[in-house]
Amino acid sequence: MAGLPSDNLSLTPKQRQAAALIASGQSQRQVAMICGVTPQTMTTWAHTPAFSSHVESLLGTVERQTQQALHGLRLGAVETLAHLLDTGTPGARLQAARIILEATHRPYDLLAGANPVERHQTEHFRDLMAVIEGKKANVIPEPGIN
Repeated sequence: MAGLPSDNLSLTPKQRQAAALIASGQSQRQVAMICGVTPQTMTTWAHTPAFSSHVESLLGTVERQTQQALHGLRLGAVETLAHLLDTGTPGARLQAARIILEATHRPYDLLAGANPVERHQTEHFRDLMAVIEGKKANVIPEPGIN
């Protein structure tokens, strides 16, 4: 495999198979059975630097591929949220709005500045969100805000 440390070249084909199975989430006991070795052999392999390095390399590759796949799905997820905001049931629209606010780091938290009016508006907005989320009973409308 390209990009693997050269000491991994010293692994046998069975050890490489075992490392791939470990990286895919199999237990050492399961891998020992699949590879036809004893659990003690599997434990010995797991403690060798070349084997553990190979497993870590495989896990890193899987992690990078997973991140790339998830990143590729982001546009579709945003489009789905936008569609739900426009056409969903009230509950779905509320959930989509909450997800969007959370994904954008709750911009209403950024409104709290040194200015007392901004602080008051931010607190009022937080109170409104608490009502929407069912965490608070009611909020009196803020005077002068439509």
